[in-house]
Amino acid sequence: MNAPSAAAIAVPQDSATVLLLRETPAGLETLMLQRHTGMNFAGGDWVFPGGASEIDDRSPRILQRVKKPPASMLATLRRGYSGAVLDEDLAMGLCVAACRETFEESGVLLAQHSSGATCAPALVTQLQGERAALQADPEWFVAMLERNDLVLELDRLVYLSNWITPSISPRRFDARFFIAAMPAGQQVDPHLGESNAARWVPLDSTEAPPALTPPVTSPPTEFALLEVAREYRRLGSLAPVLEAAQHFYIGPLMVKMCKLGDAMTGLLPWDADYDAAPGEGVSCDARLRQRFGHFISRRAIDPGFRMPRPKPG
Repeated sequence: MNAPSAAAIAVPQDSATVLLLRETPAGLETLMLQRHTGMNFAGGDWVFPGGASEIDDRSPRILQRVKKPPASMLATLRRGYSGAVLDEDLAMGLCVAACRETFEESGVLLAQHSSGATCAPALVTQLQGERAALQADPEWFVAMLERNDLVLELDRLVYLSNWITPSISPRRFDARFFIAAMPAGQQVDPHLGESNAARWVPLDSTEAPPALTPPVTSPPTEFALLEVAREYRRLGSLAPVLEAAQHFYIGPLMVKMCKLGDAMTGLLPWDADYDAAPGEGVSCDARLRQRFGHFISRRAIDPGFRMPRPKPG
């Protein structure tokens, strides 16, 4: 398989996704949504709430409606995978996108009143009807926050990992994965978004991702599930998991897809054949290898895998 030419490589679109976590008597669970089968990216797959960052996510108007995340997290978010340093407003916008997309796709609102008072679950229920308008008009989100004197709790988010879509894909994302505690009392409703089902998935194993149909095979999703499950088993409750994750080393991760023998295979950066494989890649220093090197380094790609279609227009 030939590497795509430099001109043919799509520029990854900034995006954000959130693992909402809650503790139950049975243990830790995370929210997963099943995307509509007709979606041109990950159609039918189980995913976390999330999506692309929009220009309105970093407008001065909405950045007046946030609680800033820790400076250390912002500094990490500003490190672009290509070596560029991102503007702070863009880094903040990634966190805003995480909150906006979580509300749009699941109905969960990571916000509080400007006074510091908790956003009551009853108010979040009342705001569910705004989600359809938000899909049609991105500016609706900040207007909704203003009308209800709400600010986004960006400080609730903990940056977990950064995955970039393989370079052979015609539609690519530079995806930031966050974890956050589920707000008490709120309910999940996926049906106004891009998903047709929601499930609270137990994180009770460090050996394999949860049993879902279709199964979870995407390394970004699989590794996030396994890593959070491992930390919960080690630490015993959610609060120290969130604290520990604040100190994880984060570097860019990108799968290379190439043909090995008769099978299309995805190679992870710590695989022995990664550097020699065609296509854009990332470096794997000792810190990244220490964090992820115990995971699988390659996976055969399902012959039925459908490459995401380019974005219209």
